[in-house]
Amino acid sequence: MRKWSAALWLLLLGCGSTSAPTTAIRNVYVVDVADGTVRAAQTVLIEGNRIVAVGPAETLRVPVDADVIEGDGSYLIPGLWDMHAHHFRSPDGLEAELMRHVTNGVLGVRDLGIPLDSIPRLREVAANSAIPAPRVWFSGPLLESTDIYSSMPGRIPVSDTTAARRAVETLAAAGVTFIKVHDLVSPEIYLSAARAAKSHGLAVVGHVPVTMTTDQVIDAGQRSIEHLGQLHAPFAECSENGQIDREASARLLTDVQYYTYFLNTNYLGRLLTAFDVDRCKDLARRLAEAKMWQVPTLVIWQEWAEGVPWFPPGLEKHLREALSTAMRVTAIFNEAGVPIMTGTDNVGTVHDELVLLVDAGLSPLRALQAATLHPATFLEKSHELGTVEPGKLADLVLLDGNPLDNITNTQKIRAVVADGRLYRRADLDRVLTELDSASAAR
Repeated sequence: MRKWSAALWLLLLGCGSTSAPTTAIRNVYVVDVADGTVRAAQTVLIEGNRIVAVGPAETLRVPVDADVIEGDGSYLIPGLWDMHAHHFRSPDGLEAELMRHVTNGVLGVRDLGIPLDSIPRLREVAANSAIPAPRVWFSGPLLESTDIYSSMPGRIPVSDTTAARRAVETLAAAGVTFIKVHDLVSPEIYLSAARAAKSHGLAVVGHVPVTMTTDQVIDAGQRSIEHLGQLHAPFAECSENGQIDREASARLLTDVQYYTYFLNTNYLGRLLTAFDVDRCKDLARRLAEAKMWQVPTLVIWQEWAEGVPWFPPGLEKHLREALSTAMRVTAIFNEAGVPIMTGTDNVGTVHDELVLLVDAGLSPLRALQAATLHPATFLEKSHELGTVEPGKLADLVLLDGNPLDNITNTQKIRAVVADGRLYRRADLDRVLTELDSASAAR
């Protein structure tokens, strides 16, 4: 396996220094993702890793020693975010994995399930200024109140409330920024973990356990729900037939095949045929009032609809319907003002998710906000990130097309500025070629 050193990155990118020089992006359209306005013929001046000026290209003076990139009418947006990712591969491949984010214009990621012993390496690589990498926030391993999946990476089994408290203490000491809960958690253990997280100043994020409802995790103060709850809450709560009774939910905690409960015609078929718009709108209202963030990961629903070999046969029609329903739920949530963020769970790219969000009914602006402004707000970093303004950190993507006209224009990347360092298209292409070559060799 190729070991990606800082020296190799510098060679590939043609950089002679790890410091960020003065950079000017001249004659560019600046997209304001907060209100959807676009300012033409602007110059953006960057010193170190901060934006120091944004103004008319005709009048804003550019220092003679600046590294200048001509915008030529291109569009400048804030860096994109993947708010549901996993980085649990070999440490030797971590640099490559993070660099691929940068080549896609993804300059912020939230890792939701890296093994505890991989956290130091993740922090080291993300903090290494010689290696182009996104900013990283992470939960560490997720909590399950069962050990049936303990052999899978990135999980901590917590069999009782004491173990839950101790797990949170361990994660807090490791420097995590969230505590993630998964499907198989009892209400007692969930609440114990939530109380412990609060005592450490950490938010709970993740799934809605099969033993609980969306309202219960709202009441407990959970900050984000992933995948629309997948095939149970809140996705299932938009149906008259999606609820799990107490006896079944308790049984699922110790069922090594628990997911087959949801992946059968009996459950999935009845859920989809009983979709209730009014019920879903009422749920969306409660989510919006609670400011409960959603990361729909529609790319996962699409993957299921296209066929997953390890799923039971005979569900193809239902899984296609599930994608349509997930998109419908996403649209209802968006219309109600439920805050939405982009995430992939390592399926496809953020660009794919943006397309699906627009297909679901979000405007290009709302989709773009889900990948820029909203993550910055969720992370309480909107004073530093999420928009193109003086004083903000210089995480930027230069596009050959207006993403507000067509969201696929986020894929037309001319250049990336990551923490103040400029990478032109040719730089990014060289790295992608090397990454693909190394991947093929493995």
